[in-house]
Amino acid sequence: MIKELFKGKLIIIGLILSFMTGGALYAFLLPNIYKSEVLLAPNSNGNQGGVSGLSSQLGGLASLAGVNIGSAENQKTTLAINIMKSRTFTIEFLNSYDYKAVITSVESWHAKDNQLIFIDDVYDDVSKNWLLDIETGKSKEPTDLEMYESFHDSNFALNEDKESGLISLSISHKSPYVAKTIATEFVSAINSKVREMDIVETTENLTYLQEQLKGIENKELQEVLYELIEQQMQKKMLASSSASYVFKTIDPAYLPEKKSSPKRFLIIFVASMFGAAIGFAIVVLRL
Repeated sequence: MIKELFKGKLIIIGLILSFMTGGALYAFLLPNIYKSEVLLAPNSNGNQGGVSGLSSQLGGLASLAGVNIGSAENQKTTLAINIMKSRTFTIEFLNSYDYKAVITSVESWHAKDNQLIFIDDVYDDVSKNWLLDIETGKSKEPTDLEMYESFHDSNFALNEDKESGLISLSISHKSPYVAKTIATEFVSAINSKVREMDIVETTENLTYLQEQLKGIENKELQEVLYELIEQQMQKKMLASSSASYVFKTIDPAYLPEKKSSPKRFLIIFVASMFGAAIGFAIVVLRL
């Protein structure tokens, strides 16, 4: 059998070289992808201290009064993580910065002049318009849902270390500058989103509590309502003054200098091994 394999070496070598060449062409046609990461920690200053202590003391009374006095730190962090993964927040974020074309229609990036090259039959970067499909006459602009799926499949990654509580957010893109910018803006956006939600909630709670206070003469119940009002005012003041409301940045997003993918030599190696396997199979079947 070894003798027959030796006789078929030209077939094996030929297939190895063919698959290696094909793998190399494929690998070097793939654009470089750069990944920028930011390391986050839950902002305990925004959820603990006097406000959190008062919340735990008044939680039951607040429920009886029909008021939601807020979440604990771990609940707030979990909420923020789920919001970051949600369709609504992601679409709102990407559209607010006009990132649809940047996420869905970039073909390559020119490092020399830091210029994005868009797919020329899909998006016109000069006029900033989406082109029409000649056959259907419809715009080639992706839907918001397609943009969301593309972003979460190809650009976005979020990992939480359950032991330390630290969160790693990474953004991948053909441009290292875009990757860094989006990573930074995404953290700012989630902090702003949760902060705005809490400001709206506390404003509504304060309005409700102040209305309830007008019709109550019982001094003990009045004291409870005053404490609830104080707690909500503290929470609102904290939300209004804190930029890093949910997450504080431990290690900010950086400008990646080396590509994270594709692994070109791995692609070539796998293609070569696949060619060798086919070559051996052909020779063995001919025995």
